[in-house]
Parts: sequence; C-alpha cells; structure tokens
Amino acid sequence: MIPEAGKRDIDVGKWLTEAVNLTFEGPFVGIQLVVGLLAGIILAVAGMTFIGPLFVQFPILCGLFYFARKRMQEQQVEIRDLFRGFDVFTEGFLASLAMYVALIVLGPITLVVFLVFFSCCFPIPMIAMLLFSALLYTFTVGMIPGLLFDRRMKAWEAIRLNYAFSIANFAPLFLYHLIIAAVLWLGGAIAFVGLIVAIPFAAFAGTIQYREWIGFEQGQPRRFDEMPEGEPKPGE
Repeated sequence: MIPEAGKRDIDVGKWLTEAVNLTFEGPFVGIQLVVGLLAGIILAVAGMTFIGPLFVQFPILCGLFYFARKRMQEQQVEIRDLFRGFDVFTEGFLASLAMYVALIVLGPITLVVFLVFFSCCFPIPMIAMLLFSALLYTFTVGMIPGLLFDRRMKAWEAIRLNYAFSIANFAPLFLYHLIIAAVLWLGGAIAFVGLIVAIPFAAFAGTIQYREWIGFEQGQPRRFDEMPEGEPKPGE
C-alpha cells in the first residue's frame, strides 16, 4: 500500500547525518566510491549529447536507489547493482522524457524569473543557479527513482505522486534538496573527483526520504548503529 501524499515530518539534520554515515562508514565504502565514479562518468558522457540523458538518466538514478536500498538493508552490494535500474528502462525513459519536456517548456521561464528576482538579493548568479537546481531536483527527481524501481509504478504515476508530496511539504523539502544540490555542485567543482563521494551521498539522502515517506516494499531496514550488539555486520 502506497501512502497518499500529504504533510510529512522531515528531520533534515537526522536524515543528512544518516546519509553522511552511510557514505563514509560500513564495509562497502570502496565499492560505493567506484559506483559513484561510474555513475558520474556515465551521466557526464550522456550529458554531452542532447538525447543521451533520455536513455540513461533515470535508469542510473534507479540503480543508485537500488544500491542505496541494499546498503540500508545490510545486504551485500556489488558494482553491477548500479545497472539494475535498466530493469525499469521503459518507465525510466518516459520519466526522463517528461523531465525534458518540463525543462524545455518551464525551464527557461523559471530560470529567468529566478535570475531576475535573486539578482536583486544575491550578487553571485551561481547562487540563483543552485536554488534553481534544488527546485528542479525537488520536482523532477525526488522520490521518483524509488517509486519506479521499488514500487514498479508507471512513470506518470510516480511523477504525479512525487509532485504532490513536494507541494505538500515544499519548504522543508526544498531546504533538504538544496543541501543535496550544494553537495553535488561542490563535488563537481573539485575537479569532478568529489562526485565519487557526492553521488553516493545524494543517493542515500534521496533513499532515506523515500524510506521515511513511502517505505521499502521489502520491509523497513535497520541502520548499522541500530543492530544488536554482537550481531555480525555485512562483510564481517
């Protein structure tokens, strides 16, 4: 049963702390770095063409969700988990296509409004661009990868539900996604190398939101620090 959209609790500090812990702790940090590197290269190469992201963006995002979900459920993870998102390729392609249409139709208008409005408040246009990126992430990514992969929803249904949740919880959710976008921007600014950490962090942060608001289809996971004393951790 997928819960209906509405107001939800969001603990930005707690969620971000858990995402940081998952990024830097546990037995699979090395694999995470490789997955982050591969995801960054694939998305960057695809982004060099106009239609490339249509075919790989949401499949890769779904693969990152699957990887993060397995980590949070204390399951063995593998590099090939990144490509499991292609199991829902058709719906991922349709979600990417819908995002493209939204960017083409609404992107320029929204960007101009942001730049004009925030130019009066901020001397650095990059800040306005960061805010714009967080806004796009909120409405065009958000929980969509989890809904596509974990719940096998149709693209339009996933987009509609994510939009409804985003509207109902806009202020705190936008703040949460603004921090995620800032980490991704910072990762890209550090000679691209920072993305090998920033991408797994963003994947964990998005998956945590999905877990708290939707819940994993296979049941609720426990964090590493919540496991009983003496119980072996994965990889031990």
